[in-house]
Amino acid sequence: MPQASALITGDLLALTASYLISLPLLSVLGVQGINLHSLLVWGGVWLLWRAYQGLYPGYGRSPQTELRLHVTGTIQLVAVQLAAAFAVQPFAPSVPGVLLYWMLALITSLFTRYAVRSILIRLSRYGRPISIIGAGQTAQLAISHLKTHPSYGLNPVAAYDDNPALHGTDILGVPVLGTLDLALTDPRTEQALISMPGARAELQQRIVNATYAVFPHTWVIPDLFGVPNQALQPHNIGSVASLEVRNNLRSVH
Repeated sequence: MPQASALITGDLLALTASYLISLPLLSVLGVQGINLHSLLVWGGVWLLWRAYQGLYPGYGRSPQTELRLHVTGTIQLVAVQLAAAFAVQPFAPSVPGVLLYWMLALITSLFTRYAVRSILIRLSRYGRPISIIGAGQTAQLAISHLKTHPSYGLNPVAAYDDNPALHGTDILGVPVLGTLDLALTDPRTEQALISMPGARAELQQRIVNATYAVFPHTWVIPDLFGVPNQALQPHNIGSVASLEVRNNLRSVH
């Protein structure tokens, strides 16, 4: 996709800039730096790891989640590179040189990513259209947030609700086109956001399964209002989906 290609290009520029900046710094410090061959190898691994993390293009990621993936992914790569430095001599530059280079890359790539994405947003080239299933209060909150924060990359273009009184109206400029069945029989997007957290469990399950069968990407807003969303971690317990609510302030492990 063009958006992913632009973000990858930005990361490549950040890696190159970090390498060029590190050379005079390492020379002044009298420290051996990372050579060009090693840069190509580990830079390629870094890009692949970021792609695996879903950062290209990273639609739907909150700023906190994106920053966490950016930092932890880079730290993990540095740990692997330093481990390889002890195991494979040709890939063994000095530890201070590696740390300095990746510290620069961590900072420059973050700002480069923000800059590239900002340009794409200004050119209306970032994001994917999304349909909103449900047109109640939760849908209004979701649409307002997505429109206010285009960096999420989810652009609401249509809403659906079984309440006939809402048909023909709009939510912050997003038209309510018709019933939920219309969204399933005539989908206008590849992404859908189910914003009906108050629905009964049986109805919620039926809507999620029906939407999942039609749309390649389905997002669901659960009934977890008041729970700090930064603390939520999805898991599977067998075939059952679960959410871990982590209290890092009280965790001892």
